[in-house]
Amino acid sequence: MAPLSAIPRIAARDLIGAWRERHPEWWMLTASLGAWGLLAAAPWGGVLPLCTGGHFGFANSRPGSYGTQLLAAGAMTIAMMPPLVILSVRHAAFRSYRDRRNQAIAGFLAGYLGLWIALAAVFLGVLALLPVAGGGDTVSVMLIAYAAALVWQLTPWKRIALWRCHRTMSLAAEGWEVVADCFRFGTAIGASCVASCWLLMVLPMLGAHSLASMACLQAAMLHERYQRQALPRMGGSILLLCASLAFALRQVVT
Repeated sequence: MAPLSAIPRIAARDLIGAWRERHPEWWMLTASLGAWGLLAAAPWGGVLPLCTGGHFGFANSRPGSYGTQLLAAGAMTIAMMPPLVILSVRHAAFRSYRDRRNQAIAGFLAGYLGLWIALAAVFLGVLALLPVAGGGDTVSVMLIAYAAALVWQLTPWKRIALWRCHRTMSLAAEGWEVVADCFRFGTAIGASCVASCWLLMVLPMLGAHSLASMACLQAAMLHERYQRQALPRMGGSILLLCASLAFALRQVVT
């Protein structure tokens, strides 16, 4: 029998283990939180020219190489995208045996995040070929981009893409097919997510965005993704999008 002094520690360890069993996505969200911390530290440490630090694309200057900008876009993707797919990740994990759940999640994320990062690489490559705009042009481009995002939020195609983000598929439970099926599942969800959120994720790459602006975009995507209504309400996400624009304009003007 365990001594009385060990009982609280055993109970705490069991509680943590039980919580991790119910939430196998914990390490994915930890990585997302770490990416947010990296983005927050970037302006002070000069690690990544993103958000409150440098300007992407149409900004007054383009700090860093293409590789540095792609690294920044990858950090932004890892920070903002995983919280949107918690339910899909749980589906992939719980369809696998317990000792294969982390592999299933890794396969899903490889397909999901890999698609986003590949598209960011193409977008940044195209953006690098465009002429650098001045401050006034930067504001104009940002206003046009945010207006397009607002219009897109109200279209039926946006709703269809959002519905498809919640689909599931049958997955193998063992063998090498676990990772392969989860990779295909992640790619399929990623394609729907890109169709739904592509304009929102383009916004941080067009100008100098503060972390507050990015946080508003993240909140807008979370608000629309986890609604339970048959017809998702877009009022909250539109208000958050307007708040993001306000923070972005403040960053550019100042």
